Amino acid sequence: MDAKGKGKGKAKMPPNDDDHNPNPKRTRPSSSRTKAGTVAEDDRSLVDLLSRIQPLLSNLVHKEVKNALQTHVHPLLKSLRERKEMGEEAIVEGGIEKFKLVFCNQPANTIFTNNEIKAENGEAVRVAIYDTTTNAIVRTGPLSSALVGLVLLDGDYDETNRSLSELKRNILSPRDGKRPLLVGDGIKLILENGFASIKCVCITDNSSWMKSKKFRLGVMIIDENILAMYPTIGAAVSQPFRAMDHRGEVNKKHHPPSVEDEVWRLEGIGKDGAYHKNLSSHGIKTVGAFVLKHQEIGPTALKKASHVYGHRFQDKWSLDV
Repeated sequence: MDAKGKGKGKAKMPPNDDDHNPNPKRTRPSSSRTKAGTVAEDDRSLVDLLSRIQPLLSNLVHKEVKNALQTHVHPLLKSLRERKEMGEEAIVEGGIEKFKLVFCNQPANTIFTNNEIKAENGEAVRVAIYDTTTNAIVRTGPLSSALVGLVLLDGDYDETNRSLSELKRNILSPRDGKRPLLVGDGIKLILENGFASIKCVCITDNSSWMKSKKFRLGVMIIDENILAMYPTIGAAVSQPFRAMDHRGEVNKKHHPPSVEDEVWRLEGIGKDGAYHKNLSSHGIKTVGAFVLKHQEIGPTALKKASHVYGHRFQDKWSLDV
């Protein structure tokens, strides 16, 4: 084969000149680069937008948080701080004292040992559970039928501190060799529609060994299920009262006395004392006889008979004549 034949066997390659003969397939990478540049521009625009609205968002969030603190948190903290300064415990119900036990009436000023605890008018002492936010008795729900217990406290106990933990620390224990201070079936009571009447409960010891010479009655929630839901509920604390030996009850004065009472039931006349004996020797043995004699002979003659001014008693007491 000659040189000329050799030349014919080889195919001529086209000139590789991108400037004169551009290849469409090789132009695609430049399109991709253009797209990436557009995305980068969009990112920068978004960053610029966020940087401009960030102060507005921060200001809005700050205002909302401040309003929430002023509306909800600050009052709560103030309430807790005030209660701490007063030495009280907050009831765990959103941090606010929500429920408390309250005495509906008070024990009598003097209660004799082994006698049933009663109010001054002879009625049963009653307690109820209150919702402090509405100042209404809780008549429905688990609290309205909670189990409560009675305890005895020193008459000097601070009645303004009704936290459960403080009450438990101040429950009185019996003196050595004495029976439990409170006995009876009514030491534990179940509230009914939010109420409970204290019945069949007696005090076994007098209060003379107290510095105050008096006791207070306390009532607290002892229902474990209730305490699990409301760990602290305000306890009820009664007014102070004297507990006297039941042997002194035979000399108890009647307020007011009745006409059938023996004359020594009047204040100022001791049983089997000098006045009592002098009046009895003149046939004045009852309060009714005393009043009639006072009306018949007057205070001067009655004074000579008993060495006591009759009007001293009639002025003091309203007699059921």
